[in-house]
Amino acid sequence: MLWRPVERDGAVLAYDIVEPDTFRASHWFEVAPESEGGALLRHTVAGEALGEFEQVWRDRIEPLHNAYIEAVFDRAEEALA
Repeated sequence: MLWRPVERDGAVLAYDIVEPDTFRASHWFEVAPESEGGALLRHTVAGEALGEFEQVWRDRIEPLHNAYIEAVFDRAEEALA
């Protein structure tokens, strides 16, 4: 996959996936203040996998991606504690 950093309103970090053609998506992180004094770290992926890449995403990439994002959240929580 080829990622390109982009500016996105409200995001602290954002990328667009520009290759392969069968998987075009945006991926970003936002930080929002919470009413109780904390902060909410939000991760979003928006896009679609087409054709054969749909199965590649679902079976091979998405599980690793989810584990990686959980690890990022855990490290952020540890760093802010």
